[in-house]
Amino acid sequence: MGVECYKIEQRKGRKDYICQLCGRKIHKGREYICESGRYDGAFFEHKRHIHCNAIAEAYFSEPWSEDEYTEDEILDYVRDVCCGCQKYHDDECEADPYACEKVIRKLVPESLQGAALQSVEENREDKA
Repeated sequence: MGVECYKIEQRKGRKDYICQLCGRKIHKGREYICESGRYDGAFFEHKRHIHCNAIAEAYFSEPWSEDEYTEDEILDYVRDVCCGCQKYHDDECEADPYACEKVIRKLVPESLQGAALQSVEENREDKA
């Protein structure tokens, strides 16, 4: 069956949401990506930070990627970017890969990097 209908749009948050990819907060008033549709008879809606969506698009642009994915597959892809980083040990990154400046600089388009880093900083402040 596959995709029966699909829509993707950039929205401004009227409330806080949780990013489907990184699991962190999308703050009220911030721009985000909303992807919705119907796949194999089931409706879906995913909200993502703009930079998390850009990371997912980088994954999908790889010649080996497929239409179907899991969040873990994208996380593994992001962790592969971190190989050789000082924080990377024994196949595990000590940092949150979606909040890693190296990942953002490598996978997120330059025009979105400032907003991505600001979003990461806002989520760090939430933890403090």
